[in-house]
Amino acid sequence: MNPSVFQRATGSGHPHSIRTQCERYVTWNLENMPMVKTMVSALKASGCAVDLSRNIQCEMCLAGKNIENAGGFDPALNQVFICANNADNKGLVHGALVRNLIQMFDACVNKYDFQNAEHLACSEIRKANLANCGYMVYMQQSFATVRWKKAHAACVRNTAIDYMIKTKFVKTEIAEKAVDKVFDKCYNDFEPIGRRPLNPADIERAHNEKFLFGYH
Repeated sequence: MNPSVFQRATGSGHPHSIRTQCERYVTWNLENMPMVKTMVSALKASGCAVDLSRNIQCEMCLAGKNIENAGGFDPALNQVFICANNADNKGLVHGALVRNLIQMFDACVNKYDFQNAEHLACSEIRKANLANCGYMVYMQQSFATVRWKKAHAACVRNTAIDYMIKTKFVKTEIAEKAVDKVFDKCYNDFEPIGRRPLNPADIERAHNEKFLFGYH
């Protein structure tokens, strides 16, 4: 990372400054965004409360602008990490938080073992289904076509396979086989959001209905 003269003068390009800005974006999302608030409520109600100082961290990562470069989930530490230098606005931090809080939910509540290809495939399907395959996100994917109608399931399948290969380094044939085996069950598992959030109205409705599942 090569900071500009302005960044050197103000300190805005320093890793500490970048992480601090990321932490502000995380706090803003926790306080304002329905999907993030729903996920945190669901984790807490399920006995997996999120401690901001321990379970969510902003880190400096290898530079990249694809969705998978925005952050991840470390099951060994039960920790979501946001790549502060890549997820450099509120929206990118929001996406990284939601996707990886879903994976935290699968680890802590569903007891998924991410060394098991089928468990990992199911979690990646759920992440894509609940957080990755709205229309605008879908159109950014390399496999997107203008034929959106009936394309959502294909988007979820392809995204899940892509993530398994790129972020978990699973061989293509193993990823494809695992995703196809568990797809129907996991594609129809909306826990803890309660519905497939394809647009802002769905997201707000899911947040307003969270009390039906015991989430507050």
